[in-house]
Order: sequence, then C-alpha cells, then structure tokens
Amino acid sequence: MIMISRMLLIAVGALLFSSAQQPAFQVKSSSGNKRVLASFAGKEIVLNRSLDSMRWSDTYAVLIPQSEQAKKQKETIMQMITPISDVSQDMVVARVHPEMVEAVSALQHNAGLACGGIVELKAEFMAEVPLEDAEPMVELKLRDSFKSIVDTISADSIEERVKALEDLGTRHHNTKLGEEVPVILQGWYEEVAEQYDYPIEVEFKGQPRSDQKSLIVRIKGSEFPDEVIVAGSHLDSIAGFFGSGNNAPGADDNASGTAVNFASFSALAKSGIRPARTIEIHAYAAEEIGLVGSAAVARSYKSDNVNVVTMLQNDMNLYTADEPTIYFVTNGTSEGFNKQLQTLVDIYAGVPWKEGVLTAGTSDHASWTRQGFRSAFPFEHPTKYNKNIHTTGDLVTADGVSFEQSAAFAKLTTAYLLHFAGGQ
Repeated sequence: MIMISRMLLIAVGALLFSSAQQPAFQVKSSSGNKRVLASFAGKEIVLNRSLDSMRWSDTYAVLIPQSEQAKKQKETIMQMITPISDVSQDMVVARVHPEMVEAVSALQHNAGLACGGIVELKAEFMAEVPLEDAEPMVELKLRDSFKSIVDTISADSIEERVKALEDLGTRHHNTKLGEEVPVILQGWYEEVAEQYDYPIEVEFKGQPRSDQKSLIVRIKGSEFPDEVIVAGSHLDSIAGFFGSGNNAPGADDNASGTAVNFASFSALAKSGIRPARTIEIHAYAAEEIGLVGSAAVARSYKSDNVNVVTMLQNDMNLYTADEPTIYFVTNGTSEGFNKQLQTLVDIYAGVPWKEGVLTAGTSDHASWTRQGFRSAFPFEHPTKYNKNIHTTGDLVTADGVSFEQSAAFAKLTTAYLLHFAGGQ
C-alpha cells in the first residue's frame, strides 16, 4: 500500500502541472455544442480551443463530492488534481498524475459517489449517436418461443454465480486475483458452450493503466455476422482507499451484472438458438478507475468500423430500496433504445420500470456513447442505489438484496439479445 502525505501531493501537483494555462474547457449541463469531449453524470465537457493546441496526457474529467459529510474527501481530491477548466459546482477537468488516479477514485467512492467519477479525456470529440431507433431483427411483440427461453432464467442460478465472485475476496484490477477473473469467466462460458455444443469465440483485450484484461465472448451471427449486439458489464471490484490491499467482495458492484450476462448467455446456449446477428458478451476490466477497459474496447471498435447496433450495460441490479424495479438511466444513453427496452420489460421481465438521471457517476455504457454507439443502462436506482458498494459490506447477505430483481434484469437482457439479434 502506498501512503502519500498531503504536502507531498501538493508539491507533486505544483511541480508537474505548474504550466497549466487559462481554462481550456467548460463544464455544462447541456450545451448542444459539437465540441463535446465527454458526457457523463449529467454534464458535458466542452473544449474551448482546437484539439491540436491541447496537451492531452493525464487529462481527466473529475466528479467532486459536495455533501457536508464528504468535505474532507473533497478537500483532499482538490489538492491531488490541477484544474484546467472552469470549476463547476460538482465537476472539473484537471490534470491528474497517473499514480494519483486510483487514489482520487477511492476518495470519490469513500465519499459516496457511484462508479465512473473520473474519466480520462482524449483528443477526440464525442461522435454523434444515431437518432433513429435501432432496428430489431424480430418485432418487439411477445413471441412464445422467446418467452420459453426467457423463463428459464432463475434467481438461484444468478445467486450462485454472484456468490462465487464474492468468494474470490477481491477482483481489484491491480491484484493477482483481479488478473485471474477474466480467465475464470472464460471457464464458465466455455463449460456451458461445451455442454450444449454451442459455438463461441473468446477474446481478451488489454489496455493501458492495468494488467487486468477485458473478456469478450462472441456468438457469431448466421446471417449478418458484421452486425453486433452487445451486452456488457464490468468484472472488477474495489473497496476503500488504495483498494488493491483490501477485501472487495463487490456482490452488487458488479458481480450482479456479470452474473446476469452469464445467465442470459446460458439461457441462449441451452435453447440452442443461433442468432442472425452476432452477439457479444463483454466483461470490462478496470471500470472502477475510470471506465478503462470499456473505453479501450469501444475506441478500438470505432477505429475498426465495427457495426455495433446496440450496447446494453449491466452494472448493479441486486439492491432494491422498495419493490423490484428496473430504472433506465436517461443521461448519456439513447432515448429511442431505452423505449424499445422498456417495451421488452413490459412483455418479459415481470417488474415495473421507471426512468431517472444518474448524477453520482456513470458506467461503461458511457464509453460507447462517446464513440457514437447507441447504449442503454438499466440500473437498480439512480439515487437510492446500494450504499454498501465500494466497501467490504457489498455482500449477498446485505439488507435490500433481491435476486428476484436481478433475475428480472437477466430476463430483460435475454429478451434484448433474442429480439435484436434474432435467429432460430
């Protein structure tokens, strides 16, 4: 564990970033400006200069905690970064030394913010997401054959997988166990694929800033293999300050999303259905330190002109403050795609849905939105989310845990893959 004094942090910041010029960025709630570099937590980061005039290394959008209880964390964060934007009330663009990124992220978590409160900015503007609805392969109406597949989803099977991930102790990106998680997941998928003679391809993708790899499980489309339907989650966990040395069970965040995607894959494999479009299940590395894995995957897909039709992110679905409900995050997602998924909830999931703005962080869908792909983020609750996340108390035995709710998310995910990828 690295321990760094407050005075040393100030000295490092002054030494490295004393050349910071006048603000090059603006932070706006809604700008309509084409010079947007990132959009998350209900804000847009807008560049005031040309791309060529900026130094991009170590540049991040940083969410700043505002509660009275988080006053100490806020003060420490502000001493660890060098702002280079106009200072919004709760967000700033700043230079952050690479060794400080995880510390800033841990302080945000400790202050009660959700995931994705620090996001690296690159010399690229956000691509425009298509306004028209994505075209499903199968009309969004009840199909009995699909319902029979969806109904094989069970809360017990999801609980079994969440518990298995929790029992690892930690999935922190900077630990040996964290590096083994994608291989463990590969074993799960290959075991099911072999059992049901279901052809899959498995790929690992690395990225800077972490040795943990992202996992991609691919079911090749039989008719339109170049059109890709994605269901994502993140496979890492974190707890506490400089979390690599801590137990980080991460049952809700995000063993739940990883288990939901695996349950959906298992339902497809057992059915033997062969999709018309390619289906990809993604498990992203190092989400907890700034969407690192998903940013690398989304950026590479954009660069390679991969035709990603839609992306659905599963991150935190295990906790409910009231009755089991699926909330659709409305900021940083595609409105038309959300509406299509809401139709599928009504048909298949057996729980109500609602909408809301998530301002305390973000998740891996934001990486895809940034690259111009349609995305959606069904979530447990945009304000009353699980306060045990990023602690050693994020366990399957915690208050508010509902595997029936997780099963509803898995039913939605399965219906989404069936209707948008099609097949028989």
